[in-house]
Amino acid sequence: MKSVLYVLSGKRGRGLHPFFNGEDWVCIRLDPRAEVQPDVLCDWEGLERLESNAYDGLWAPHVLNRLPEEKVHGVLEQFCRILKPGSKAIFVVENMKKLGEWAYKRHWDQEVEADQKWCPRDLVYGDPGEVGFPVRSGFTSMTLASAGFDGIEVKAHGANLFAGGQALEKGKAEKPAISIREEDLNAMMVKRDAIEGDPEMEVKYP
Repeated sequence: MKSVLYVLSGKRGRGLHPFFNGEDWVCIRLDPRAEVQPDVLCDWEGLERLESNAYDGLWAPHVLNRLPEEKVHGVLEQFCRILKPGSKAIFVVENMKKLGEWAYKRHWDQEVEADQKWCPRDLVYGDPGEVGFPVRSGFTSMTLASAGFDGIEVKAHGANLFAGGQALEKGKAEKPAISIREEDLNAMMVKRDAIEGDPEMEVKYP
């Protein structure tokens, strides 16, 4: 069996990225809130207590952007440390370029689509419900690369950016491979994305 660490999992039953679905994956839920009864009760400051090379995968939707910018790099390094070399990590953050585009089109305080229960303002400043929360930071493929992830791939999907990468062998001094140039990222984000559901992350193992 392979273990995937679901960071900031919330209540039991919330779904994993399709990459981690299957009978060969077991989900380990990590959350700093005792009331959601996680498997691992831990906050950002406690990640260093987790065992190194312990997990085969990591799923962290809307986690990095809840952190102040100065804490993001350190948390990414801890994630890389607790993963086995070559393990898959998938992160999700807000697509700030897309939110800006929607705000420009007068959707700032209105639902972008009729079936959505949030507006761009909710994601930036937060709201009293479970959907909105303030965005404190963002990241690009280079942010992951600088923390020791390799084979990084970034995909835009509506209001979200999905970033997948794999943990490098510990102590391996090698320039990480990035599948999209930084100068191409903004152009990619503004394109209308026709993907339905979570995009597949195509990072290949060594």
